[in-house]
Amino acid sequence: MRQPFNSEHLVLKNAVVIDGRVVVSERPLASKAFNARLEVVRDASFRKLFDGDYTSYWSPKSERGSIELDLGQNEEISAIEWDGYTYGESFPSEFSIYFRRNSNDNYKLAPAGILSGPSGSQVFSEANIVQNIDSHEVRLEFSKSINARFVKFVINKSSDGHPPRMTRLEVLGVPGEALGYVMATFAPATVEKWHEIRVVGENITGLSLRTRTSPETPWSEWQLLTSEDLSFLNTSRVSAIQVSARIENNRSGLGSLDMIEVDIDGMVMGAPHPTIPLDGSHVSSENPVLLWRSGVNAEYITNAVYEVQISLSPDFEESLRTDFYGVKGTELKLVNLNVAVGDTVFWRVRSASELEQGEAVWSEVSSFRISEVPRPIFNESRFGMNMGLDVRPWGKEMADEAGFSWSRLDFPWYKLQQSADHWNWSRSDKEVQVARDLEISILGILGYTPNFLSQQPDQRNARSYPPVHLEDWVAYITQVVTRYGTDVAVWEIWNEQNHRAFFSGTPQEFAHLLKAAYITIKNISPDALVTYGGHAGFSSRYLDSVVQEVGEQYFDIINWHCYPGMPDSEYFKKYLKLTGDYRAKLNGDKPIWLTEIGVSRSKKGDPPPQEIARRLVAHMAASSQLDSDGTPLIDKLFHFQFVEGHGYGSIQRYAMLIDYADPMTKPTVLPEFHAFAHALEIFDNATWLASSDLGGIVTHRFALSDMKAFTQVTVLWRSDGINHPVAFDVSADTPVELRNAFGEVVRTENKVHFLSNDNLYYVLSQGSLQISPVVEGIVHDK
Repeated sequence: MRQPFNSEHLVLKNAVVIDGRVVVSERPLASKAFNARLEVVRDASFRKLFDGDYTSYWSPKSERGSIELDLGQNEEISAIEWDGYTYGESFPSEFSIYFRRNSNDNYKLAPAGILSGPSGSQVFSEANIVQNIDSHEVRLEFSKSINARFVKFVINKSSDGHPPRMTRLEVLGVPGEALGYVMATFAPATVEKWHEIRVVGENITGLSLRTRTSPETPWSEWQLLTSEDLSFLNTSRVSAIQVSARIENNRSGLGSLDMIEVDIDGMVMGAPHPTIPLDGSHVSSENPVLLWRSGVNAEYITNAVYEVQISLSPDFEESLRTDFYGVKGTELKLVNLNVAVGDTVFWRVRSASELEQGEAVWSEVSSFRISEVPRPIFNESRFGMNMGLDVRPWGKEMADEAGFSWSRLDFPWYKLQQSADHWNWSRSDKEVQVARDLEISILGILGYTPNFLSQQPDQRNARSYPPVHLEDWVAYITQVVTRYGTDVAVWEIWNEQNHRAFFSGTPQEFAHLLKAAYITIKNISPDALVTYGGHAGFSSRYLDSVVQEVGEQYFDIINWHCYPGMPDSEYFKKYLKLTGDYRAKLNGDKPIWLTEIGVSRSKKGDPPPQEIARRLVAHMAASSQLDSDGTPLIDKLFHFQFVEGHGYGSIQRYAMLIDYADPMTKPTVLPEFHAFAHALEIFDNATWLASSDLGGIVTHRFALSDMKAFTQVTVLWRSDGINHPVAFDVSADTPVELRNAFGEVVRTENKVHFLSNDNLYYVLSQGSLQISPVVEGIVHDK
């Protein structure tokens, strides 16, 4: 019986699990998050925002700030870690890190190292880091340790001009000559006979053992083990065994624990627990998937297999088909079921392991009812809107005027299930009705645990934690998808789970939520697609962890978020390449959706509407490109957002509308609303043909349908990184129509010569045209 190295059965002290090995961890020297040695922290320009477990530090008056940590004495520093912001706030985009050995020395810039975050890694050098690797759970690991007492983190600029926040800044020391401990628990119910403890590792300097006879009885005293004690035969009955290992880093080398085992005989697997489908729920898939939770002791049995029975009667006298025997794993896809709509199918499962003694116990009986397949609307438009379905009296009218065919909509668990037996569907029903009336396809977001079901119910951000029981998650998914299966074409599991403000569990915990949601959704609404929550940025490392845990088959779409400048900026192209490379890694058969993209305004309203419209339309044009094999670089793009819904009556960070406290008052429409509506009219009737960069001008050319006066449109703007006006000529055999980013006609003539500053233009033509830039005098940013 080998102890799995996971958090459920391991207790670690000054140790961590890395690549399946337990090693002595880095020592925390000072921290801004976990209240460790806060008396030695100096805030130069930051202040504490609020108390509680979810503490944040920010610079309230400017986008600059610094934090200084005094470690109390000179230490060998191996790494620094930080989280850059909480929900809705800026993060450090340009920063510097300094060290000094004592208070009389001058600060020196940090040496070279590797900066890694959710989106990947990059080299850190002795300079400011521009466009930081995302902003959450960032780690800077130095190529060699730094001997210093003082550490200073200076923020020179924030991501969008707002005051930046820091939720964690932690300095870590090299392990050195340090000790770590791991305690492994074996809890195999009743054990009649057990013998021989095996431990594999390096520099393991102490082993101890204790047992207890039942979950209600106290543990025995710890018994220190010698090498002679490891091989023995014990016939005393126990219900749990704990082995503690002491791991040491010393001059002879680093310590590690690779394996810990106890041989146990006379162990029987307990009854499994049916999990999916939810008992009594509706299933419409022709090939539904069953999922069950293993019974007690299953994790200790190698190559456990199961027997599953399927029947149309609860007593299983009428077998629906041949019983499934020797099923590996805890998941079974049913095929060739001879059932009809309205039939109730019963199923149960038990262990079929060769290691069992006596008769295996069947699980409780679970059932599901066969129903009609829901057929949600899946619009062809490539563009959608976040928060586009407003329930106020003007909501449907404004959505119709904007013209979007897709809307991304929250179905938040904590709002829908307000207590164990109470569900509140009133708001979601109204939002979905707007979509029905306008035939809008819905991308539905599922997530956010109610406090009373959360792993951390008393924390400020309790809803960011996974639920205690997977069955509660399955029940929520079942309720929502059954109710809205005919309305929601794509389901998104959580949101930005690679950002701690949204999801405080591990990637492995998220993986199992994703798997359970995928199976449940496909059972109920087999035509719907499923994607994981859009990443903040794109984190190949996070997605790798998910795929390694459950496989790549539990999501249909690669999903990410980005708030960049122009689409030809190096920042955006970096992320676009990351997503494309990951699609290729997954055999290239998953579409890429960018489900949040937008422009953030300052409180003063900057950038101006013209710049917001330019970025919005440019991304809609550029996202239409096809790669060399005809695959779209981005299959769907969702603007963030339509209306923020706070009723402030003032310009808000992302919204196209200004709403008011009085729900009857129609919102004020901002200019970018018209830019988006016009862009939809163009691009929903356009086919991408080609793109180019003509010496300072980016162009995207499209064929038009359903526009009688014109057959082509070219969208163009000044290339990113050029800070000088660019002159160009546009000429054609027939008059062309020049429109600005808002769709307003600027000129109509055969030949146009003008300067492009920070504008974007549509050139509509009847057939081909010539665009000739005048490149003299162009100055490139350095």
